Amino acid sequence: MLKPLVKDKPFLLLVFVLTLLEFVRGAIIISYLPSLASSQLISLTFIGLAITLHFVSDAVTNIGIGFFMKRLGVKLVMHSCFFLMVVSVSLFFLVPSNGLMIFAAIVLGLGICPLWLVVLTKASGENRGKNMGFVYFGWLFGIATGTISMNVISTLQVDLLGFFVPLLLLLAWFIYSRSDTQKVEIKQMNMKTEWQGLVQFVKKSKIVIPGVLLQGMAMGMLIPILPSFAIEELHLTEPQYVVMLVVGGLCAIVFLIPMGRWVDIVNIRIPIILGFSVFALFLYLLTTSDTLLFTTICVIAIGIFYAMLLPAWNSFLADFIPSYIKEASWGLVSSLQGIGVMVGPIVGSLLALGKNTEVTITISALLLGLTALFYFGYFSVFARIRS
Repeated sequence: MLKPLVKDKPFLLLVFVLTLLEFVRGAIIISYLPSLASSQLISLTFIGLAITLHFVSDAVTNIGIGFFMKRLGVKLVMHSCFFLMVVSVSLFFLVPSNGLMIFAAIVLGLGICPLWLVVLTKASGENRGKNMGFVYFGWLFGIATGTISMNVISTLQVDLLGFFVPLLLLLAWFIYSRSDTQKVEIKQMNMKTEWQGLVQFVKKSKIVIPGVLLQGMAMGMLIPILPSFAIEELHLTEPQYVVMLVVGGLCAIVFLIPMGRWVDIVNIRIPIILGFSVFALFLYLLTTSDTLLFTTICVIAIGIFYAMLLPAWNSFLADFIPSYIKEASWGLVSSLQGIGVMVGPIVGSLLALGKNTEVTITISALLLGLTALFYFGYFSVFARIRS
């Protein structure tokens, strides 16, 4: 039983490094920065700008990082990124300022991006399906536990953050340096081929672009305002907010693998339409909640149906990627997905001005509901044409 794990050890080490970096992303970008707004230390609009620039950095890096990794070598690029992340995050916690907050957010986006390319390259091959399951599990586990842990630590002692987060980055750097990346071959296209691939992807996949943009924007809108909404509108205490994060995160993580298997055996339209619809419904119902029990029910439903939506949407999206750029095209897809996530935080924080965070939640739910309606119409027409 242990032989497959030993054989996959180099790849699993890289997934573990990815999990640690996504933990840091969840801790700083999704948890710590929004908490500064809820505690009124920094304006919500400025926090939204920092989060937006983080995802801008991630998306822009996706476009050209393969070129630099091919020319300069994977080793040099990766170690440079780890160095920049450690320095920027350490400076932010040692000498906190708006400028360093923006700098750290940008560098985190830049630094995490190339590791994704390395991991996805390693994941390709005969066991790609199984490997991608590990990758998405590590990503979701890292984001969820980072967000939850940061809320717990910040309620205990904020000074711990300045040591805890840089130490995690150093640990990730050390483990990466011990992993086997010598055989990683980054299949980088020239700029002309990459542009042609992007044009072909856009032409062939017009139907997925609304979903990519709308869900990215809807999710991005929630990031800067979630702590403020939970405390000011749902009247949760900080410990209760942490419990809700734990409940939602655990539901998503526990149900991700069984939902992924279910998605493989049913018509893809069912989990996509159901996932978007129920996610939107319970997100909206959160704005009407006046009891802890109902809030918990909504959070559980959101976690479960997000676990349904994630593998279904990625499977649907993969069908539209041009085969001749299968390896490198995920960077192009991530760039398109990042556009919505870039816009979302700044729009969400602007909508929430005047502490009216319910407006942001409602519009986010509306966007997800419109996405469900769009794909319900698409699958209905597509099914009619096929029949």
